[in-house]
Amino acid sequence: MKLLKFILITFLLPLLALGKIETIGHQQSERDDTFAFFQPLDDTLKVSKHQKIKNPVGNEFWLCFMRNYEDRGNTDLSRELFLELFITGEQDANVNIEIDGIAYRKSVFVPKNTVKNIRIPSEAQVRSNQVAERLAVHITSDNPVSIYGLNRRFQTTDTYLAFPVEVLGMEYRVMCYHVSEGLMPEFAIVATENNTEITIIPTFDTDRSPKGVPINIRLNRGDVYQVASKFIRGSSCDLTGSYIKADKKISVFAGHQCAYVPPGIIACNHLVEQMPPISSWGKHFYLGVLYPRSSYTFRVLANEPETKIFVDSRLVRVLSAGDFFDSTLSREVQITSNKPILVAQFSHGYRYGDSIGDPMMLLVSPTQQFLKKYRFATPVNGFWRHMINVVVPTLGIKSMRLDGKPIDSASFKTLGISRYSIAYIQVPFGTHSIEGDLPFGMYSYGFGYDHDAFDAYGTMAGQSFIAYEPAKDTLPPMADGRPNPNNFDAIVRDDREDDTGIQGISILQNEGFEVKIPKIEEGMPQAVIKFIPFDKNFSSRAIFVATDAALNESVWTLCYTPQPELNRYNYQLSSGIEENCKADPGFLFGVFGLLSIGFNSPSFSSSGNVQSLGNFQSSSGLAGFFGFYLGRKISERLGLSLRLTLQDFASEIESPDTIIGHIRIDTSLVPFQEGRRLSLDGAFLNFGISGDYFLPYGFYAFGGFNFSIPLSKSISYSRYIIQPKDYQYNNGETTMQIPTNKIESLSSLSFGVHFGVGYSYSFTPRFSFFSELLYRVPISSLLKDGDWFYYYIPLHFGIRYRF
Repeated sequence: MKLLKFILITFLLPLLALGKIETIGHQQSERDDTFAFFQPLDDTLKVSKHQKIKNPVGNEFWLCFMRNYEDRGNTDLSRELFLELFITGEQDANVNIEIDGIAYRKSVFVPKNTVKNIRIPSEAQVRSNQVAERLAVHITSDNPVSIYGLNRRFQTTDTYLAFPVEVLGMEYRVMCYHVSEGLMPEFAIVATENNTEITIIPTFDTDRSPKGVPINIRLNRGDVYQVASKFIRGSSCDLTGSYIKADKKISVFAGHQCAYVPPGIIACNHLVEQMPPISSWGKHFYLGVLYPRSSYTFRVLANEPETKIFVDSRLVRVLSAGDFFDSTLSREVQITSNKPILVAQFSHGYRYGDSIGDPMMLLVSPTQQFLKKYRFATPVNGFWRHMINVVVPTLGIKSMRLDGKPIDSASFKTLGISRYSIAYIQVPFGTHSIEGDLPFGMYSYGFGYDHDAFDAYGTMAGQSFIAYEPAKDTLPPMADGRPNPNNFDAIVRDDREDDTGIQGISILQNEGFEVKIPKIEEGMPQAVIKFIPFDKNFSSRAIFVATDAALNESVWTLCYTPQPELNRYNYQLSSGIEENCKADPGFLFGVFGLLSIGFNSPSFSSSGNVQSLGNFQSSSGLAGFFGFYLGRKISERLGLSLRLTLQDFASEIESPDTIIGHIRIDTSLVPFQEGRRLSLDGAFLNFGISGDYFLPYGFYAFGGFNFSIPLSKSISYSRYIIQPKDYQYNNGETTMQIPTNKIESLSSLSFGVHFGVGYSYSFTPRFSFFSELLYRVPISSLLKDGDWFYYYIPLHFGIRYRF
């Protein structure tokens, strides 16, 4: 492959000098439309009051060309270095270019809506390491322009979008890549003012400084200071994450002399991008594949500690300041974070699977930097497939226009569960414009084939640069949904610019759904709740609440209404609690055990065939057994329920005799007092009918009437000795049974009122656990001819089945 490239370039080089045809391999043409560039046509964005718009179109630029791969000792012309600038604007522009270190001066006129290609002497390349050189490229223009730079040598080429002075900042971190056979990651700093104090903290050893140790330098206007990592065999030598701080505005460039992507995959290519200041980083990114390649690598860089990185709403890493995470994928992806990050995308070397192109590096624009219009151009004509990836809010697809013509909506597909969609659009050779009603992102790239094989290009779009000042998150999570044949996916979102991400999702009410809530990692931008009707022929309803990390809450109602006769099954998701949403909850049947505390309150001395010489007194005790439950909702908050229980009576009642006699013990007369002890031996049925009032989170209150029916009139009736203590009857006991085994005066029906509270938890669509605490107050006596009132407090615990 290398030999083929060399032969093709050697024979075509004379024509290249005339600018007639495009190069082969990693090179680009010298023609004015050499590579894909982007000219923003609209710098207006709707932003919040805490943001200030900046734009890459400007009147003054400070640039440089970092060291590209170089074969020492090889003097073949194919190794010639090409440094080029591409300038475009919406108005005619007079542009001046100066490089003091090589005494270079050039003035050019750039007609509006055209691209001007300017060849820069190769002496402008920065070859030194940690030495200040006056090799900055200073560009001024009387009207705003966009500028792109190209650094090209045989088999190693890359381009970058230049940032004007007004976009620059004073705090940066750099994006690089791993060492490649002794070829180093690198970055360069350009001073825009005299006496600029700069501190550099490298993340890997350099030739003159160990990692983590600050490098303090002073640069004057036009100085360039390039830093390359030290080569240590067996190490990545990666400078990614290195921190740069200045007291005046600076330009920063970063990349690699010639990188293998992934490491060790042939062949290498120069990587370079101008770094945006940290203040313009973002939190929401969308990446597509680099068609027709099947895979790509992305890298995420953090500036702050505890930066959570989410890939398609899944937490993949928590990064510290200066740390990065990279991965190789073969699909579109959404990358979000809880704090601002920088994201880069890399194409792979020729021998990584597809045998298409070679490495390139482009920075991915966060959504906050999207624009409404761009102008771009493809490389020169030849054997190329030119592509653009367009990332647009799904609501804005219909407004998208390419070269003034609508883009087919079918070209777009939704990016996962996000609010954005992506299109892969092949464009012909030439210049183009693209626009839409909503801000969108795009980048252009291409891969050569046939005679132009082994080459690739790619560059980021023109974009706004918003100096982001975090604002308080005051907006609650949003929700929308996607119906499926057998279920409904409710997508909860908290992914706007100042959103802090989802903290939790909980179900307030659920009638008829099986609900599956994913594990929530605080800060995740979206989550999908799956609602599955347990019976598609019954209407269902669920209410859920979503909370974000700033504790903003939103409540949503999902209503399911079947029309089986029409084979239609309708879902409606609405904000708040929808009172008009009716659900058929079905019936609930349950079984439960009970444990109760009973309180006897008698006021009689004799009843029917039970005779006593004193009044029976109050008592308490424990009772138990089980019961059955049947219930149904009749409205959102109200329901009816029936409870049938079988239980025994608690404790027994005692009646001390009011007449005290005397008995002789030995030679003394002592007082003698007896009492009567009565207990009901039979169980009784209790039938209760209740009105229910349902509260959030599975709680409910109820109250109603209940009726008790004794299943037996059998009793235990006995005499016992109260005094003297330790005195016994002739049978040797202190108690003697009275030959009465039933009470004829026991009422066959008694009734009362009850009220209570309960809690229900569904652990499957049809089954739920429930627990209830009641208090029963009797209205009628247990006796026909006397007052015996029985109060009790039962605790129910059991399982219900919905049918």
